[in-house]
Amino acid sequence: MSELAGITTCNLPHPKNPGQVCGQRFAGPQHLIIGEGAPGRMKTLLEKLVMHLHTQHPEYFAQVMIQGEEYKGLLWVMAFQTSDPELQQQRDYLRWSIHQRTLNASLSDEKLRGAVDQIANNIWHELQFWLQSGQKGNLLASISRILTPEVQAIRDALQEPVAPPNPLAPQPAAVAH
Repeated sequence: MSELAGITTCNLPHPKNPGQVCGQRFAGPQHLIIGEGAPGRMKTLLEKLVMHLHTQHPEYFAQVMIQGEEYKGLLWVMAFQTSDPELQQQRDYLRWSIHQRTLNASLSDEKLRGAVDQIANNIWHELQFWLQSGQKGNLLASISRILTPEVQAIRDALQEPVAPPNPLAPQPAAVAH
């Protein structure tokens, strides 16, 4: 079995030097060849990281514990259908709050305006081509060809890829139709 060590660096504020990043570095498995002992090596690294948070960043560690309980609570209340508006509101707030903390995409009005301007420009050029060439064709199909990848890119930015980025992570179950 072979393994290349990866370096994991703490990005939290330094516990004793305000204004500085902690920067503590940990060596651990980056690429694992699946086999005996592979899960244990990852577990050992995670234990080191958690111990560092517990001893060097206790406030952050406490926040993680509270947020873990929030997520557990969300999973519990999502298992039930309810007519109780307060429980529905709490469930929606927990889901929204967790989503905001884990959101990987940021689509500002400026970014969206720039994307829409680019799409409009592409459609305008496509329309000019159709008008100048005198060709008979399906203008709507051409516009759809321009719009579809742009809308898909926005979807992908918001939803992130369907498959987990880690090939060793559990894969989502196939949905039967």
